Amino acid sequence: MHSGNPAGISDRSQPRKRLDPQALLLVSTTHGKQYVADCCERADGFGVRAGMTVAHACSLLQGAKVGLRPHTPADDETKLTSLACWAIRFSPVVAPDPPDGLLIDIAGGEHLFGGEAGLARTVFDSLGRLGFPARVAVAPTFGCARAVARFGRRPIARVAADGVREALETLPLAAMRIEAATCVALNEMGIERIGQMLDLPREELATRFGIGLLETIDQAIGRSVEVIEPVKVSAPLEVTHVFGGPVVAIDSILVVIRKLLDDLIAMLKRQQDGVRFLMVELVRPRLEPECVSFQLTYPSCNADHLWSMLRPQLERVNLGYGVEEIFVRTTHVGRIVDEQFTLWPDDFVDTSKGPSASFGELVDQLVQRLGGRAVSQVSPRAMYVPERAFRRTGPNETQPTGSTKNASDVVYAAPRPSRLLKIPERIRVIAMVPDGPPAWLEWQGVSYTVKSSLGPERIAFPWWENGPSPTRDYYMVEDELGRWLWVFRELGTGDELGTAEWYVHGEWA
Repeated sequence: MHSGNPAGISDRSQPRKRLDPQALLLVSTTHGKQYVADCCERADGFGVRAGMTVAHACSLLQGAKVGLRPHTPADDETKLTSLACWAIRFSPVVAPDPPDGLLIDIAGGEHLFGGEAGLARTVFDSLGRLGFPARVAVAPTFGCARAVARFGRRPIARVAADGVREALETLPLAAMRIEAATCVALNEMGIERIGQMLDLPREELATRFGIGLLETIDQAIGRSVEVIEPVKVSAPLEVTHVFGGPVVAIDSILVVIRKLLDDLIAMLKRQQDGVRFLMVELVRPRLEPECVSFQLTYPSCNADHLWSMLRPQLERVNLGYGVEEIFVRTTHVGRIVDEQFTLWPDDFVDTSKGPSASFGELVDQLVQRLGGRAVSQVSPRAMYVPERAFRRTGPNETQPTGSTKNASDVVYAAPRPSRLLKIPERIRVIAMVPDGPPAWLEWQGVSYTVKSSLGPERIAFPWWENGPSPTRDYYMVEDELGRWLWVFRELGTGDELGTAEWYVHGEWA
Protein backbone atom coordinates (compact mmCIF):
# COMPACT_ATOMS: atom_id res chain seq x y z
CA MET A 1 0.00 0.00 0.00
CA HIS A 2 1.34 3.41 -1.00
CA SER A 3 0.69 6.39 1.25
CA GLY A 4 1.98 9.90 1.70
CA ASN A 5 4.89 8.67 3.80
CA PRO A 6 6.74 5.36 3.74
CA ALA A 7 4.17 3.42 5.65
CA GLY A 8 4.64 -0.31 5.39
CA ILE A 9 5.85 -2.40 8.31
CA SER A 10 6.12 -6.15 8.19
CA ASP A 11 7.48 -8.28 10.99
CA ARG A 12 8.45 -11.90 11.20
CA SER A 13 7.99 -13.49 14.61
CA GLN A 14 9.51 -16.77 15.75
CA PRO A 15 9.86 -18.22 19.27
CA ARG A 16 13.07 -17.32 21.06
CA LYS A 17 15.61 -20.07 21.06
CA ARG A 18 16.39 -19.54 24.73
CA LEU A 19 12.74 -20.07 25.67
CA ASP A 20 12.74 -23.58 24.21
CA PRO A 21 15.95 -25.54 24.99
CA GLN A 22 14.77 -28.57 23.03
CA ALA A 23 14.52 -28.94 19.28
CA LEU A 24 10.87 -28.31 18.47
CA LEU A 25 9.14 -29.75 15.40
CA LEU A 26 5.65 -28.93 14.15
CA VAL A 27 4.21 -32.12 12.69
CA SER A 28 1.47 -32.68 10.14
CA THR A 29 0.03 -36.11 9.31
CA THR A 30 -0.84 -37.15 5.76
CA HIS A 31 -2.14 -40.64 4.96
CA GLY A 32 -0.91 -41.91 8.31
CA LYS A 33 2.63 -40.57 7.81
CA GLN A 34 4.13 -37.73 9.84
CA TYR A 35 5.93 -34.86 8.14
CA VAL A 36 7.71 -31.76 9.45
CA ALA A 37 5.59 -28.69 8.76
CA ASP A 38 8.01 -26.27 10.46
CA CYS A 39 10.82 -26.31 13.00
CA CYS A 40 12.66 -24.09 15.44
CA GLU A 41 16.02 -22.43 14.81
CA ARG A 42 17.89 -25.16 16.68
CA ALA A 43 16.40 -27.91 14.52
CA ASP A 44 17.07 -25.81 11.43
CA GLY A 45 20.72 -25.68 12.43
CA PHE A 46 20.83 -29.48 12.40
CA GLY A 47 19.57 -29.54 8.82
CA VAL A 48 15.88 -30.21 9.47
CA ARG A 49 13.66 -28.81 6.73
CA ALA A 50 9.93 -28.57 6.20
CA GLY A 51 8.55 -31.46 4.18
CA MET A 52 10.89 -34.19 5.41
CA THR A 53 9.51 -37.07 7.45
CA VAL A 54 9.66 -36.98 11.23
CA ALA A 55 11.82 -40.10 11.23
CA HIS A 56 14.36 -38.40 8.98
CA ALA A 57 14.32 -35.26 11.15
CA CYS A 58 14.85 -37.27 14.35
CA SER A 59 17.80 -39.04 12.75
CA LEU A 60 19.40 -35.65 12.11
CA LEU A 61 18.73 -34.57 15.70
CA GLN A 62 20.54 -37.43 17.38
CA GLY A 63 21.82 -36.34 20.76
CA ALA A 64 19.30 -33.49 21.02
CA LYS A 65 16.06 -33.52 22.95
CA VAL A 66 13.21 -33.47 20.45
CA GLY A 67 9.74 -32.09 21.11
CA LEU A 68 6.87 -32.72 18.72
CA ARG A 69 3.80 -30.51 18.45
CA PRO A 70 0.91 -30.91 16.01
CA HIS A 71 0.80 -28.31 13.26
CA THR A 72 -2.43 -26.33 13.67
CA PRO A 73 -2.65 -23.57 11.04
CA ALA A 74 -6.07 -22.45 12.28
CA ASP A 75 -4.73 -21.84 15.80
CA ASP A 76 -1.72 -20.02 14.36
CA GLU A 77 -3.99 -17.67 12.42
CA THR A 78 -6.07 -17.00 15.51
CA LYS A 79 -3.03 -16.11 17.58
CA LEU A 80 -1.61 -14.00 14.76
CA THR A 81 -4.88 -12.06 14.70
CA SER A 82 -4.58 -11.56 18.46
CA LEU A 83 -1.07 -10.21 17.95
CA ALA A 84 -2.44 -7.85 15.30
CA CYS A 85 -5.00 -6.57 17.81
CA TRP A 86 -2.15 -5.98 20.26
CA ALA A 87 -0.26 -3.98 17.58
CA ILE A 88 -3.10 -1.48 17.25
CA ARG A 89 -1.25 0.52 19.90
CA PHE A 90 1.13 1.58 17.11
CA SER A 91 -1.44 2.32 14.40
CA PRO A 92 -5.20 1.87 13.93
CA VAL A 93 -4.59 0.02 10.63
CA VAL A 94 -3.02 -3.39 11.31
CA ALA A 95 -3.56 -6.59 9.35
CA PRO A 96 -2.16 -10.09 9.90
CA ASP A 97 0.14 -11.32 7.14
CA PRO A 98 0.15 -15.15 7.44
CA PRO A 99 1.95 -17.21 8.32
CA ASP A 100 4.15 -15.09 10.60
CA GLY A 101 3.89 -11.37 9.85
CA LEU A 102 2.00 -8.17 10.47
CA LEU A 103 1.30 -5.27 8.11
CA ILE A 104 0.98 -1.87 9.78
CA ASP A 105 0.09 1.38 8.04
CA ILE A 106 1.98 4.05 9.97
CA ALA A 107 1.19 7.02 7.71
CA GLY A 108 0.40 10.09 9.79
CA GLY A 109 1.26 8.58 13.18
CA GLU A 110 4.99 8.00 13.04
CA HIS A 111 5.70 11.39 14.66
CA LEU A 112 4.17 10.09 17.90
CA PHE A 113 7.11 7.69 18.23
CA GLY A 114 9.91 9.98 17.13
CA GLY A 115 9.65 9.29 13.41
CA GLU A 116 9.76 6.15 11.32
CA ALA A 117 13.05 4.96 12.80
CA GLY A 118 11.75 5.44 16.33
CA LEU A 119 8.52 3.58 15.56
CA ALA A 120 10.39 0.68 13.95
CA ARG A 121 12.64 0.40 16.99
CA THR A 122 9.62 0.56 19.33
CA VAL A 123 7.85 -2.25 17.46
CA PHE A 124 11.05 -4.32 17.42
CA ASP A 125 11.67 -3.91 21.17
CA SER A 126 8.01 -4.47 22.10
CA LEU A 127 7.85 -7.76 20.22
CA GLY A 128 11.13 -8.78 21.81
CA ARG A 129 9.68 -8.25 25.28
CA LEU A 130 6.82 -10.57 24.31
CA GLY A 131 9.35 -13.26 23.40
CA PHE A 132 9.33 -12.77 19.62
CA PRO A 133 12.62 -11.80 17.95
CA ALA A 134 11.18 -9.78 15.07
CA ARG A 135 12.44 -8.37 11.79
CA VAL A 136 10.97 -4.98 10.98
CA ALA A 137 11.07 -3.03 7.73
CA VAL A 138 9.64 0.39 6.89
CA ALA A 139 8.95 0.94 3.18
CA PRO A 140 6.64 2.91 0.89
CA THR A 141 4.67 -0.23 -0.03
CA PHE A 142 3.47 -3.24 1.88
CA GLY A 143 4.99 -5.57 -0.70
CA CYS A 144 8.42 -4.04 -0.30
CA ALA A 145 8.21 -3.98 3.51
CA ARG A 146 7.07 -7.61 3.55
CA ALA A 147 9.96 -8.72 1.32
CA VAL A 148 12.69 -6.75 3.08
CA ALA A 149 11.53 -7.78 6.56
CA ARG A 150 11.54 -11.47 5.73
CA PHE A 151 14.52 -11.69 3.37
CA GLY A 152 16.61 -8.62 4.10
CA ARG A 153 19.94 -8.69 5.90
CA ARG A 154 19.19 -6.30 8.76
CA PRO A 155 16.66 -6.89 11.56
CA ILE A 156 15.49 -3.27 11.28
CA ALA A 157 15.50 -1.72 7.81
CA ARG A 158 14.15 1.42 6.20
CA VAL A 159 13.60 1.83 2.47
CA ALA A 160 13.48 5.35 1.02
CA ALA A 161 10.71 6.44 -1.32
CA ASP A 162 13.00 6.18 -4.36
CA GLY A 163 14.80 3.01 -3.25
CA VAL A 164 12.10 0.37 -3.60
CA ARG A 165 13.47 -1.28 -6.74
CA GLU A 166 17.01 -1.21 -5.41
CA ALA A 167 15.90 -2.87 -2.17
CA LEU A 168 14.02 -5.62 -4.03
CA GLU A 169 16.50 -6.43 -6.80
CA THR A 170 18.81 -8.72 -4.84
CA LEU A 171 16.05 -10.60 -2.97
CA PRO A 172 14.86 -14.08 -4.04
CA LEU A 173 11.59 -14.56 -5.90
CA ALA A 174 9.95 -16.04 -2.78
CA ALA A 175 10.03 -12.58 -1.19
CA MET A 176 7.34 -11.40 -3.64
CA ARG A 177 4.63 -13.87 -2.50
CA ILE A 178 4.79 -15.54 -5.90
CA GLU A 179 3.19 -18.96 -6.23
CA ALA A 180 5.57 -21.90 -5.85
CA ALA A 181 4.84 -23.21 -9.34
CA THR A 182 5.65 -19.80 -10.83
CA CYS A 183 8.92 -19.61 -8.88
CA VAL A 184 9.91 -23.07 -10.13
CA ALA A 185 9.12 -22.09 -13.73
CA LEU A 186 11.14 -18.88 -13.43
CA ASN A 187 14.05 -20.74 -11.83
CA GLU A 188 14.09 -23.13 -14.77
CA MET A 189 14.50 -20.07 -16.99
CA GLY A 190 17.49 -18.95 -14.89
CA ILE A 191 15.52 -16.24 -13.05
CA GLU A 192 16.32 -16.43 -9.32
CA ARG A 193 16.24 -12.79 -8.18
CA ILE A 194 13.52 -10.17 -8.26
CA GLY A 195 15.73 -7.82 -10.25
CA GLN A 196 16.07 -10.40 -13.01
CA MET A 197 12.31 -10.81 -13.15
CA LEU A 198 11.73 -7.04 -13.30
CA ASP A 199 14.02 -6.84 -16.34
CA LEU A 200 11.82 -9.22 -18.32
CA PRO A 201 9.21 -7.76 -20.73
CA ARG A 202 5.87 -7.34 -18.99
CA GLU A 203 3.98 -8.73 -21.97
CA GLU A 204 5.89 -12.02 -21.80
CA LEU A 205 5.31 -12.31 -18.04
CA ALA A 206 1.58 -11.71 -18.46
CA THR A 207 1.32 -14.17 -21.34
CA ARG A 208 3.10 -17.00 -19.58
CA PHE A 209 2.21 -16.47 -15.91
CA GLY A 210 -0.98 -14.43 -15.96
CA ILE A 211 -1.99 -10.92 -14.99
CA GLY A 212 -1.78 -11.79 -11.28
CA LEU A 213 2.01 -11.76 -11.35
CA LEU A 214 2.04 -8.26 -12.83
CA GLU A 215 -0.38 -7.06 -10.15
CA THR A 216 1.93 -8.41 -7.43
CA ILE A 217 4.91 -6.65 -9.00
CA ASP A 218 3.05 -3.36 -9.41
CA GLN A 219 1.89 -3.41 -5.78
CA ALA A 220 5.41 -4.10 -4.53
CA ILE A 221 7.11 -1.31 -6.53
CA GLY A 222 4.28 1.19 -5.98
CA ARG A 223 2.59 1.32 -9.39
CA SER A 224 -0.71 0.19 -7.87
CA VAL A 225 -2.20 0.24 -4.38
CA GLU A 226 -2.36 -2.88 -2.21
CA VAL A 227 -5.44 -2.80 0.01
CA ILE A 228 -5.28 -4.70 3.30
CA GLU A 229 -8.13 -5.68 5.59
CA PRO A 230 -7.27 -4.42 9.08
CA VAL A 231 -8.40 -6.17 12.21
CA LYS A 232 -11.32 -4.64 14.04
CA VAL A 233 -11.40 -4.60 17.80
CA SER A 234 -14.91 -4.34 19.14
CA ALA A 235 -15.41 -1.94 22.01
CA PRO A 236 -16.44 -3.56 25.32
CA LEU A 237 -20.15 -3.53 26.08
CA GLU A 238 -20.72 -1.20 28.98
CA VAL A 239 -23.56 0.33 30.97
CA THR A 240 -23.15 3.03 33.59
CA HIS A 241 -25.01 4.98 36.25
CA VAL A 242 -24.04 8.32 37.82
CA PHE A 243 -25.34 9.29 41.27
CA GLY A 244 -26.12 12.85 42.26
CA GLY A 245 -23.58 12.53 45.07
CA PRO A 246 -21.63 9.87 46.96
CA VAL A 247 -23.83 6.97 48.08
CA VAL A 248 -22.77 4.87 51.07
CA ALA A 249 -25.81 2.61 51.40
CA ILE A 250 -24.79 -0.81 50.10
CA ASP A 251 -28.41 -1.85 49.48
CA SER A 252 -28.98 1.07 47.12
CA ILE A 253 -25.73 0.34 45.30
CA LEU A 254 -26.66 -3.33 44.87
CA VAL A 255 -30.06 -2.42 43.43
CA VAL A 256 -28.44 -0.18 40.83
CA ILE A 257 -25.81 -2.78 39.88
CA ARG A 258 -28.49 -5.44 39.44
CA LYS A 259 -30.44 -3.07 37.18
CA LEU A 260 -27.30 -2.35 35.13
CA LEU A 261 -26.59 -6.08 34.89
CA ASP A 262 -30.08 -6.73 33.51
CA ASP A 263 -29.57 -3.97 30.94
CA LEU A 264 -26.23 -5.48 29.88
CA ILE A 265 -27.75 -8.95 29.53
CA ALA A 266 -30.56 -7.53 27.39
CA MET A 267 -27.95 -6.02 25.05
CA LEU A 268 -26.12 -9.33 24.79
CA LYS A 269 -29.28 -11.34 24.12
CA ARG A 270 -30.09 -9.19 21.12
CA GLN A 271 -26.84 -10.34 19.50
CA GLN A 272 -27.06 -13.91 20.88
CA ASP A 273 -23.92 -13.57 22.97
CA GLY A 274 -23.12 -14.40 26.55
CA VAL A 275 -20.72 -13.02 29.15
CA ARG A 276 -17.26 -14.58 29.41
CA PHE A 277 -15.66 -11.86 31.56
CA LEU A 278 -17.62 -9.43 33.73
CA MET A 279 -16.27 -6.42 35.58
CA VAL A 280 -17.93 -3.88 37.88
CA GLU A 281 -16.08 -0.62 38.57
CA LEU A 282 -17.08 1.62 41.49
CA VAL A 283 -15.83 5.22 41.28
CA ARG A 284 -15.12 6.60 44.77
CA PRO A 285 -14.22 10.20 45.66
CA ARG A 286 -10.62 10.75 46.84
CA LEU A 287 -9.87 7.04 46.37
CA GLU A 288 -8.87 4.77 43.52
CA PRO A 289 -11.77 3.02 41.76
CA GLU A 290 -12.74 -0.33 43.22
CA CYS A 291 -13.09 -3.16 40.68
CA VAL A 292 -14.79 -6.52 41.02
CA SER A 293 -14.42 -9.02 38.19
CA PHE A 294 -14.63 -12.72 37.41
CA GLN A 295 -14.30 -15.01 34.41
CA LEU A 296 -16.86 -17.60 33.38
CA THR A 297 -16.12 -21.08 32.15
CA TYR A 298 -18.76 -20.89 29.39
CA PRO A 299 -20.68 -17.93 27.96
CA SER A 300 -23.77 -17.11 30.00
CA CYS A 301 -26.66 -14.68 29.68
CA ASN A 302 -28.39 -15.86 32.84
CA ALA A 303 -28.68 -12.76 34.99
CA ASP A 304 -29.54 -14.74 38.13
CA HIS A 305 -26.43 -16.89 37.76
CA LEU A 306 -24.20 -13.86 37.19
CA TRP A 307 -25.72 -12.06 40.12
CA SER A 308 -25.19 -15.07 42.42
CA MET A 309 -21.48 -14.87 41.64
CA LEU A 310 -21.22 -11.08 41.69
CA ARG A 311 -23.14 -10.18 44.83
CA PRO A 312 -20.90 -11.96 47.40
CA GLN A 313 -17.89 -10.04 46.07
CA LEU A 314 -19.74 -6.71 46.07
CA GLU A 315 -20.79 -7.13 49.69
CA ARG A 316 -17.11 -7.23 50.69
CA VAL A 317 -16.12 -4.07 48.81
CA ASN A 318 -14.76 -1.07 50.71
CA LEU A 319 -17.08 1.82 49.74
CA GLY A 320 -14.80 4.46 51.28
CA TYR A 321 -16.55 7.84 51.29
CA GLY A 322 -19.29 6.55 49.00
CA VAL A 323 -19.77 5.66 45.35
CA GLU A 324 -20.32 8.36 42.73
CA GLU A 325 -20.46 6.30 39.54
CA ILE A 326 -20.85 2.63 38.59
CA PHE A 327 -19.65 0.89 35.42
CA VAL A 328 -20.71 -2.64 34.48
CA ARG A 329 -18.86 -3.95 31.42
CA THR A 330 -17.90 -7.14 29.65
CA THR A 331 -14.72 -7.29 27.61
CA HIS A 332 -15.07 -10.91 26.46
CA VAL A 333 -18.24 -12.49 25.11
CA GLY A 334 -19.08 -15.80 23.47
CA ARG A 335 -21.79 -17.14 21.22
CA ILE A 336 -24.72 -18.74 23.04
CA VAL A 337 -25.66 -22.14 21.58
CA ASP A 338 -29.39 -22.80 21.50
CA GLU A 339 -30.46 -25.86 23.47
CA GLN A 340 -33.17 -28.29 22.45
CA PHE A 341 -35.72 -28.83 25.20
CA THR A 342 -37.23 -32.30 25.57
CA LEU A 343 -40.67 -33.41 26.67
CA TRP A 344 -39.33 -36.18 28.88
CA PRO A 345 -36.18 -36.00 31.02
CA ASP A 346 -34.93 -39.40 29.80
CA ASP A 347 -34.88 -38.30 26.15
CA PHE A 348 -31.55 -38.31 24.38
CA VAL A 349 -29.97 -34.87 24.24
CA ASP A 350 -27.29 -34.08 21.70
CA THR A 351 -24.30 -32.58 23.52
CA SER A 352 -21.94 -32.53 20.55
CA LYS A 353 -22.17 -28.75 20.34
CA GLY A 354 -20.86 -28.31 23.86
CA PRO A 355 -21.94 -28.59 27.50
CA SER A 356 -25.31 -27.40 28.69
CA ALA A 357 -25.80 -24.04 30.36
CA SER A 358 -26.55 -25.70 33.71
CA PHE A 359 -23.24 -27.56 33.59
CA GLY A 360 -21.36 -24.33 32.92
CA GLU A 361 -23.09 -22.63 35.85
CA LEU A 362 -22.15 -25.52 38.13
CA VAL A 363 -18.48 -25.25 37.12
CA ASP A 364 -18.56 -21.48 37.70
CA GLN A 365 -19.90 -21.98 41.23
CA LEU A 366 -17.23 -24.59 41.99
CA VAL A 367 -14.47 -22.30 40.73
CA GLN A 368 -15.74 -19.41 42.83
CA ARG A 369 -15.94 -21.47 46.03
CA LEU A 370 -12.91 -23.73 45.64
CA GLY A 371 -10.63 -21.64 43.44
CA GLY A 372 -9.50 -22.07 39.87
CA ARG A 373 -6.62 -24.41 40.74
CA ALA A 374 -8.89 -26.88 42.56
CA VAL A 375 -11.17 -27.43 39.56
CA SER A 376 -9.96 -29.05 36.35
CA GLN A 377 -11.40 -30.84 33.36
CA VAL A 378 -10.12 -34.11 31.99
CA SER A 379 -9.97 -34.53 28.23
CA PRO A 380 -9.09 -37.86 26.58
CA ARG A 381 -6.21 -38.07 24.14
CA ALA A 382 -5.49 -40.53 21.35
CA MET A 383 -2.56 -42.11 23.17
CA TYR A 384 -1.78 -45.73 24.11
CA VAL A 385 0.33 -44.93 27.20
CA PRO A 386 -2.13 -44.98 30.15
CA GLU A 387 -0.76 -42.00 32.07
CA ARG A 388 -0.83 -39.93 28.87
CA ALA A 389 -4.29 -41.02 27.66
CA PHE A 390 -5.89 -38.07 29.46
CA ARG A 391 -4.88 -34.48 30.04
CA ARG A 392 -5.98 -32.13 32.78
CA THR A 393 -6.68 -28.51 31.93
CA GLY A 394 -8.10 -25.58 33.83
CA PRO A 395 -11.84 -24.83 33.63
CA ASN A 396 -11.23 -21.69 31.55
CA GLU A 397 -8.72 -23.25 29.17
CA THR A 398 -9.63 -24.39 25.67
CA GLN A 399 -9.45 -28.02 24.68
CA PRO A 400 -5.78 -28.83 24.10
CA THR A 401 -4.63 -29.80 20.66
CA GLY A 402 -4.52 -33.55 20.22
CA SER A 403 -7.41 -34.20 22.61
CA THR A 404 -10.69 -35.76 21.53
CA LYS A 405 -14.19 -34.65 22.36
CA ASN A 406 -15.52 -38.03 23.52
CA ALA A 407 -13.91 -40.90 25.38
CA SER A 408 -15.14 -43.27 22.67
CA ASP A 409 -12.86 -41.50 20.19
CA VAL A 410 -9.62 -42.80 21.75
CA VAL A 411 -7.47 -44.93 19.52
CA TYR A 412 -7.65 -48.16 21.53
CA ALA A 413 -10.80 -48.80 23.58
CA ALA A 414 -9.27 -51.47 25.85
CA PRO A 415 -10.39 -52.28 29.44
CA ARG A 416 -8.93 -49.79 31.86
CA PRO A 417 -9.11 -49.69 35.68
CA SER A 418 -11.43 -47.25 37.43
CA ARG A 419 -8.52 -46.07 39.61
CA LEU A 420 -5.19 -45.32 37.96
CA LEU A 421 -2.22 -44.65 40.23
CA LYS A 422 -0.45 -41.39 39.53
CA ILE A 423 2.91 -43.16 39.89
CA PRO A 424 3.10 -46.96 39.40
CA GLU A 425 4.17 -48.77 42.61
CA ARG A 426 6.77 -51.51 42.51
CA ILE A 427 5.74 -55.02 43.62
CA ARG A 428 7.38 -58.39 44.16
CA VAL A 429 6.14 -61.17 41.92
CA ILE A 430 6.50 -64.92 41.58
CA ALA A 431 5.53 -66.40 38.20
CA MET A 432 5.10 -70.07 37.31
CA VAL A 433 6.94 -69.54 34.00
CA PRO A 434 9.68 -66.99 33.26
CA ASP A 435 7.66 -64.83 30.90
CA GLY A 436 4.19 -65.62 32.20
CA PRO A 437 1.67 -63.82 34.43
CA PRO A 438 2.23 -63.59 38.21
CA ALA A 439 1.00 -66.38 40.47
CA TRP A 440 1.86 -64.48 43.68
CA LEU A 441 2.58 -60.83 44.42
CA GLU A 442 3.52 -58.61 47.33
CA TRP A 443 2.25 -55.01 47.32
CA GLN A 444 2.73 -52.46 50.10
CA GLY A 445 4.03 -55.18 52.41
CA VAL A 446 1.02 -57.46 51.97
CA SER A 447 1.20 -60.68 49.92
CA TYR A 448 -1.62 -61.94 47.69
CA THR A 449 -2.24 -65.15 45.79
CA VAL A 450 -3.33 -64.64 42.21
CA LYS A 451 -6.44 -66.69 41.30
CA SER A 452 -6.74 -65.70 37.63
CA SER A 453 -5.18 -63.37 35.11
CA LEU A 454 -5.73 -61.95 31.63
CA GLY A 455 -3.04 -60.72 29.28
CA PRO A 456 -0.53 -59.70 28.30
CA GLU A 457 -1.25 -56.37 26.56
CA ARG A 458 1.99 -54.85 25.33
CA ILE A 459 2.25 -51.02 25.39
CA ALA A 460 5.29 -49.13 24.14
CA PHE A 461 6.08 -45.46 24.58
CA PRO A 462 6.31 -43.28 21.42
CA TRP A 463 9.89 -43.79 20.26
CA TRP A 464 9.99 -40.44 18.47
CA GLU A 465 9.51 -38.36 21.64
CA ASN A 466 12.32 -39.36 23.98
CA GLY A 467 14.28 -41.96 22.05
CA PRO A 468 14.48 -45.59 23.24
CA SER A 469 12.07 -46.19 26.13
CA PRO A 470 10.84 -49.19 28.15
CA THR A 471 8.11 -51.49 26.90
CA ARG A 472 5.40 -52.77 29.25
CA ASP A 473 3.38 -55.99 29.35
CA TYR A 474 0.13 -55.39 31.24
CA TYR A 475 -1.94 -58.06 33.00
CA MET A 476 -5.35 -58.01 34.67
CA VAL A 477 -4.97 -60.18 37.78
CA GLU A 478 -7.51 -61.24 40.42
CA ASP A 479 -6.27 -61.84 43.93
CA GLU A 480 -7.69 -64.13 46.60
CA LEU A 481 -9.96 -61.32 47.90
CA GLY A 482 -11.68 -60.92 44.52
CA ARG A 483 -9.93 -57.65 43.78
CA TRP A 484 -8.74 -57.00 40.23
CA LEU A 485 -5.40 -55.25 39.82
CA TRP A 486 -3.71 -53.88 36.72
CA VAL A 487 -0.04 -54.83 36.85
CA PHE A 488 2.72 -54.61 34.30
CA ARG A 489 6.22 -55.90 33.71
CA GLU A 490 8.70 -53.34 32.43
CA LEU A 491 10.85 -55.05 29.84
CA GLY A 492 13.45 -52.31 29.45
CA THR A 493 14.93 -50.95 26.25
CA GLY A 494 16.80 -54.17 25.46
CA ASP A 495 13.95 -56.59 26.18
CA GLU A 496 15.81 -58.04 29.15
CA LEU A 497 12.91 -60.22 30.24
CA GLY A 498 14.75 -62.02 32.97
CA THR A 499 15.59 -58.85 34.93
CA ALA A 500 12.33 -56.93 34.28
CA GLU A 501 10.61 -55.13 37.18
CA TRP A 502 6.90 -55.45 38.09
CA TYR A 503 4.53 -52.63 39.06
CA VAL A 504 0.90 -52.04 40.03
CA HIS A 505 -0.65 -49.29 37.91
CA GLY A 506 -4.33 -49.41 38.90
CA GLU A 507 -7.27 -51.35 40.26
CA TRP A 508 -10.93 -51.86 39.50
CA ALA A 509 -13.19 -50.54 42.27
